[in-house]
Amino acid sequence: MFELILGTQEFRAAVARGGDYAALDQAARNQGYRSMLEDGRAKAMQGWTTPDEVIKAVFTQTLD
Repeated sequence: MFELILGTQEFRAAVARGGDYAALDQAARNQGYRSMLEDGRAKAMQGWTTPDEVIKAVFTQTLD
């Protein structure tokens, strides 16, 4: 599971405009971004990992 936001021209422009979270999120999603939770859920549904591992990976990151 991972999160990756590419510095595409659209995303850089949203940052340069001082875009709020919603604008940056939309620009990232336009390039295919998924959150770690979304990516983990998809991988759990495909059998690559377990829901417990997804929860551990996603929610322990926020506690560090």
